[in-house]
Amino acid sequence: MTDIRTSAVKRLAAAAVLGCLVSACGSTPGIQAEKREPIPIPQSALTVQGQPGTFGGTLTVAIDGELSTFNPYYGSDAATREVLSQLYSPLIGLNPVTGKILPQEGLAQSFEANGRKVTIRLRDGLFFSSGKNITADDVLYSFKVALDEDVRAPISDMLRVSGRLPDVKKVDNLTVELEFSESYPAIGYVLSQMPVISAGPDPQALMDKGRFEEALNIDTAPANIASSGPFVVSEVQKGKEIKLKYNPHYWKVDSQSLRLPYLDYIVYRFGLADEEIVKGLETNQINLTSAIDPKRFAGLGEGGATYLTVDLGVGYGTWQLFGQLDHKRSADKAKTGWLLNVNFRQFLSRIVDRDAIVRDVFAGKAKPAYGLVTAANASWNNDGIKKFPFDATAALTGLGADFHVAERDGKPQLLDIVDRVVKFNLYYPKNDEAEAIQQIIVDQLAKAGVPVKAVAVESSKLLSQYIVPGKFELVLWKMDRFGPDPISYMPALMQDGTMHFYMNTPAGTLSSLDFEVTVGRLMRAQQDKVLDAERQKEFNEVQKVWAEGQPVTYIVSENVLVAHDSRLGNFQPVTTVPFATWNSELLFFRR
Repeated sequence: MTDIRTSAVKRLAAAAVLGCLVSACGSTPGIQAEKREPIPIPQSALTVQGQPGTFGGTLTVAIDGELSTFNPYYGSDAATREVLSQLYSPLIGLNPVTGKILPQEGLAQSFEANGRKVTIRLRDGLFFSSGKNITADDVLYSFKVALDEDVRAPISDMLRVSGRLPDVKKVDNLTVELEFSESYPAIGYVLSQMPVISAGPDPQALMDKGRFEEALNIDTAPANIASSGPFVVSEVQKGKEIKLKYNPHYWKVDSQSLRLPYLDYIVYRFGLADEEIVKGLETNQINLTSAIDPKRFAGLGEGGATYLTVDLGVGYGTWQLFGQLDHKRSADKAKTGWLLNVNFRQFLSRIVDRDAIVRDVFAGKAKPAYGLVTAANASWNNDGIKKFPFDATAALTGLGADFHVAERDGKPQLLDIVDRVVKFNLYYPKNDEAEAIQQIIVDQLAKAGVPVKAVAVESSKLLSQYIVPGKFELVLWKMDRFGPDPISYMPALMQDGTMHFYMNTPAGTLSSLDFEVTVGRLMRAQQDKVLDAERQKEFNEVQKVWAEGQPVTYIVSENVLVAHDSRLGNFQPVTTVPFATWNSELLFFRR
């Protein structure tokens, strides 16, 4: 996909700058191109192969949700991750089309895994958007933020080996060394998820200060956000939009040795109604979106005169239902006791009418889900796991002698073995899809004799104030922070993982759930394997054991639905976040 040109890039630096300016000046009417500052291209710049494009223009993207932080290490929503992927580049590359890591295509010139030690060597002569050199201090600071327990970064789970985090040290100005407690052959994928943020003009003072959870919060001024990615923050209008401008120091060039990105600006607009988005697509005021309701999307067909639609099939994310299984955090021990009964968890799975949700909520643009790994991850998905599909009769009979149904006030009521009324509170995100899903689930539970009081909560508040601290009985939630490697599932699968929401058992403490102990052992085993075939064997077993334990009821996996301006060049959408802007540096408007 790409190659590195070193001395050639240096020789062509002046020509590259001149070519950039000529391309900008040669733009056709309707697409404005800014004159760019002639900054020399570094010798270690990376050449990216794609259709040669023309410079200029503003890509306007409608996204579903508002930016919640500028810190790429927080466990944030998909909309926030979409925006931040434009601001920060990772240590090594990843091709989201193939799912394969690209060891020499990130900010690191190379990385070497030798037993327990991993050595990362940065490209020389790279700069942040601020004009500051990208050095080992910035990598060290990035690890400090990522590994801080108050940040709760999902990547920290991926960096643990047998429950232990690595020691990280600076070797020289361009080299960082990680030392793990045991070997970690699969570390490459983790480094591809490791964005580099700036440690500022005085790295040591910033690291000595600590308080890493405060880094790059949502109130950070644009001028204080140094970018290692293709774009930099230009302007923020809270509740409305964020405007990004091209990074004049970006470290990638195209096949003609012209500094990328082609686009001058990307504007992300928040919370637009479907009709506004469709009208925008028709008038070229919106150029790209994956935020249209599936029912409305289905009515668009293949697109219109100015835009096209793409249905990529199921994505990596799943809608899921889970309960509080942790007695230490539970406000109602009886309800936690019910949920700790595997028969009751299977009851929850069998009572969910997934086909109705696919049909009525997603207009057929989704698939029933029964496990954490969806069909989008074809290389690692184990379709042979045990499934508990919708069957209201089997749901009740499967409960056995621990529960029974009685009639109360003319309605069925499920009672436990000591005649306690089985009922729950359910929290769900405040959006149209969640509203429709919970209505179907609550209705089916009521028919089975389980009354549920459902409460909608704004997504970021639901995560930070209810899910993470464990203040819930049942939760309906969409989890979509996964990638093409089994390592990406560790935050959800490991007993002390940052996305292991239903119960959190500290590392070094034996989980009370036998299947969790087995899953932890198998996940560690696949971390230690070199060959994918060996890792596949372990990960297949992980999915099998997890499905039998049924700690989470997986409901559906939505299709990734994208509508885009028909003029976009180098457009290649994928099923992982960011769906359509992962190669934003190469996107351009055809003239």
